[in-house]
Amino acid sequence: MWNRDAVNQRRITARETERNFKMPIFPEDDPAFQEAGTALDLFWASTVDRTTVDPVKPTAALLPALLAIPAVLTAAPPDDKALLELIRQRDRLERVTATPVDMDARTALDCRAPTAPRPEGPHEGARLQLFISPDATDSLYDPWAGFPVGTLILKEKLPKEPGAGPELITGMLKRETGFWPELGDWEFFTTDGKVSTLTSRGKLETCAECHRDYKDRSFVTKLVTIPEPGTAAPPQQTSSGKVVLHAVRAAVHGSRLQYEPPKNKNTLGFWTDPADTASWQFELHSPGLFSIALTQGCGKGSGGADVELSFEALDPPSDIRPEPLRFTVEDTGHFQNFRERQLGSRDLSTAKRWKLTVKPLTKPGVAVMDLQRIVLEPVRK
Repeated sequence: MWNRDAVNQRRITARETERNFKMPIFPEDDPAFQEAGTALDLFWASTVDRTTVDPVKPTAALLPALLAIPAVLTAAPPDDKALLELIRQRDRLERVTATPVDMDARTALDCRAPTAPRPEGPHEGARLQLFISPDATDSLYDPWAGFPVGTLILKEKLPKEPGAGPELITGMLKRETGFWPELGDWEFFTTDGKVSTLTSRGKLETCAECHRDYKDRSFVTKLVTIPEPGTAAPPQQTSSGKVVLHAVRAAVHGSRLQYEPPKNKNTLGFWTDPADTASWQFELHSPGLFSIALTQGCGKGSGGADVELSFEALDPPSDIRPEPLRFTVEDTGHFQNFRERQLGSRDLSTAKRWKLTVKPLTKPGVAVMDLQRIVLEPVRK
């Protein structure tokens, strides 16, 4: 594996870096530089044919590694050429939609290049695929979460005919503070369906007209991942295999438990009746073994509740269930002082649709806990 100095040799001069990727060179003792160097070491060692790559000149092959390091991308945006290359390599991003999802008629009409006329006639049936920078994926599932500088969000607009290529691609790039404060410092852009050229880029008012309505969501609609209740399929795996089950999409059962929407809460709360339960259904395109993490908070003196997570196969149904996961709630000092807990792993290879239920077994304090989210990550063999 090449060390950091070798990687640095490939991008050592500020002139080359600024010209190719619009980025600064970090001092060698800067932690951000060290982190970037390590990631680039791994990238070059694993995916680049070193016999054919010019060891001094940055190339398009480096872009996926750069995209995965927000600290490197935050200083300045990519130029048009680099941005087009990132879009062409979008399969290296996190694809949030396992399969194309339907667009509502209004969005389908408005989703176009700014210079294109608004189409006439019926447009039901248009579909989309959604991509995002891997480090920003979780923010799409949280109503209040913001996005780090450098985040790239892409939306393929697809015709209703199955198998047809995209009509165009629209996108958002999170820019530096002060770029466009009224729109959360997002830059908008569009390309043709073949990604041969950028058809627009900048402070696009046609895009802003829609995104202004979502200020509370950092100007990102999040309608694919946080749809209106009862209007969409259950949460699905992303392309990396992750499943995010946020409190906002939980089904609650009982007398007191509820989702608390304020920004300072954003959690399942009022869990004062131990008979109350919460559940999520979710779909897997790649069943298998998953590690399970749960984010919980608990007020001072109220910790110690025993809680069980159970899994039920829905499609295909099965009477054989994985062994429930049990854990003890930690006292975090405050119900909204959240802490992620690694609970263990379970084999979910027997079905593609599951139901996860969280059930208290005891409640020694004033409430069981506040529960913000559960994340399932595939265990790589």
